[in-house]
Amino acid sequence: PVKIVVTRTLMITADLLAGLALATLILGLDCITFFKEDPRVKLKMCYGAGAILGTGSLLGLTGSVWYAVDVYVERAMLVSHNIFLGVHYDFGWSCWLGMAGSTGCFVASVLLTCCLY
Repeated sequence: PVKIVVTRTLMITADLLAGLALATLILGLDCITFFKEDPRVKLKMCYGAGAILGTGSLLGLTGSVWYAVDVYVERAMLVSHNIFLGVHYDFGWSCWLGMAGSTGCFVASVLLTCCLY
């Protein structure tokens, strides 16, 4: 179904953006000697990592919450009409883990973009 494909696309894109943000953040650390000649470049890399991480977290939250709401609405509709199709989607620990991870990425993004001096 389309909802599964879109959810997977959003989650995979969020994972790739989080990995890119981690690499950018590591290069922006003071202890890394790469780009050491200009300290403002390292600060801009940390801000960029926060922006990338924020984008990824919003995509991850959108995919996780959309899937959970869609599963809940589908199940509520089928139960209210006493219909069982034999196949139903369920959200378990992976859905909650996706929501928690995306929320953590969002908090880290806010800290990187708002609290760096």
